[in-house]
Amino acid sequence: MYIRDKRKIILYLIFAVIFIIRLINITSPPLDYSSWRQVDTDSIARNFINYKFNIFYPQLNYDGPMPNYVQLEFQVTTFILALLYKYIGISYITGRMIPILFFMGSCVYLYRLVKMTSGMNVALISVFFYGILPLNVIYSRNIMPESALLFFTIGCVYYFWLWIQFDKSKYYLAALFFTTLAILTKLPAALIGIPLIFLAFSKYKIKVFKNLKLYVFAFFSLGVPWLYFLYTGAIAEQKFVYGIGGTMIIPNLFTSILERNTQEYLREQFITKVFTLPGVILFALGISIKKRKEEYFYYAWLLCAVLHIVLIDSTIHLDYYLIFLTPIIAVFIGYGARLLFTNKNYEYFFYMALIIIFLNNAVLFEEIHKVREDYIVIGNFVKSNSHEGDLIIIDRDSPELFYTSGRKGWRLYGELISKDNIETLISKGAAYFVVSSPEAAIKITGELDKIYTRMTGPSGFIMYKLEK
Repeated sequence: MYIRDKRKIILYLIFAVIFIIRLINITSPPLDYSSWRQVDTDSIARNFINYKFNIFYPQLNYDGPMPNYVQLEFQVTTFILALLYKYIGISYITGRMIPILFFMGSCVYLYRLVKMTSGMNVALISVFFYGILPLNVIYSRNIMPESALLFFTIGCVYYFWLWIQFDKSKYYLAALFFTTLAILTKLPAALIGIPLIFLAFSKYKIKVFKNLKLYVFAFFSLGVPWLYFLYTGAIAEQKFVYGIGGTMIIPNLFTSILERNTQEYLREQFITKVFTLPGVILFALGISIKKRKEEYFYYAWLLCAVLHIVLIDSTIHLDYYLIFLTPIIAVFIGYGARLLFTNKNYEYFFYMALIIIFLNNAVLFEEIHKVREDYIVIGNFVKSNSHEGDLIIIDRDSPELFYTSGRKGWRLYGELISKDNIETLISKGAAYFVVSSPEAAIKITGELDKIYTRMTGPSGFIMYKLEK
């Protein structure tokens, strides 16, 4: 009884630590780490309120006047934010709290799943490491859909495992619901079908091919996302899913992983954010530990993660895509760490690993939490010197200036910045051109100075009023 109560206290403390470390700078605007993706996410939520309050019509602030329908993930996170923004008011705390709560929910599912399969000790250690892995610390507090992905992905495995064990309809329906939403949230999450298939074969053996429920499961969990992305591809001005899949992933299947720059990218991300150095050691130890038959499906889940690395992460060098790997990484780290923690001769290695991971997070702290104040300064200047509804052009591909200025418009950057392109956008309604990096656009600014009214901001940036 005492041991059980002690473990409950440890569990509550673990969840408290995981939650509290995500409250640091919760009032900060989404202009810190991965600001582009955060700003896009929050803008979609705000545009639901201001333009079309319909989850099937997500809109970005660019490129051009509204509507700017976009083909992205199913907007679970943004629509929840829009509902809260509409009825309790817009705040950065609300924007960050929803991803945090999704992540805490994923912790609950991971703990319950590992506890059922591997015991409470492994479950406690796994969920603790899951909560402090740097990549999870970064993106579970960012205004992004990554936390929802983790919630639905772990939830689908949890409920599918329960359905396989107990054959109850409520677990089957929950697994179907969570799997469908996981794939809707991130299309590559369809790879989670690998451990689900393994679980099904483990129970039904060859009769798996005669199980109608499994065919229905596959049909709906894959069919609904297919219909959704087909639909959004038809209405969207910006087809990000088609673009990423068609131009980046498919042409480079199985080849990007062989490139040196990809291997260097993955090595750096694994050591600094995904595993950390002690995490790599504990993970390797966890893999080598003998498992019971009921735990074999974790290796199928690991295969799913490896395929994600080869097919997706080797091509798309955006670190938040790697978050799909962290649940199964944490499970195997939990196995390895449990072995050290329960052996007095090696217990201090366990504590050293924790200290190093916390220090790793501390080193990343400034990078994670540093807010781009220049975006705020420029945005406020644009807001003060233009009217609501004015369309602007910005000289960068990232959209933060639309967010901070409260304006919509177009992006011209690099070789796209030319007098002809600017005049084309003027004909479409552009009223101002914001040059945030005058030194990079010195050729065009000299020409524009002769034609348009120039305003200079406090830090040297330029804004042209596009009236002759």
